[in-house]
Amino acid sequence: MEISLSHKKSLYFSCGFIILILSSNFLVQKVEITGRVNAFLVWGTIVDVMAVIPGVVFLFILRRKPAVSILVPMLMLELFIVHWLVPTYAKGSLVSLN
Repeated sequence: MEISLSHKKSLYFSCGFIILILSSNFLVQKVEITGRVNAFLVWGTIVDVMAVIPGVVFLFILRRKPAVSILVPMLMLELFIVHWLVPTYAKGSLVSLN
């Protein structure tokens, strides 16, 4: 099975976009370049990781409808990433997510 040139471009674009999203969230949450993390920043990270990244993966990388066999492990991985990114003192905003 050969991957077409347009699929390679969309793969590179989507991987770059995901890396950009995760690195910006890492800088804001872990490095705290904007100062102390508040609830709005935590909710922004949740939206980025739990909604934007799966949308990019399903629309540009997989190019198909979400299947439960892919969706459940992806959601578990995203929960792990969110809990890893958010500092301990700001995890009070994650109560509704848990």
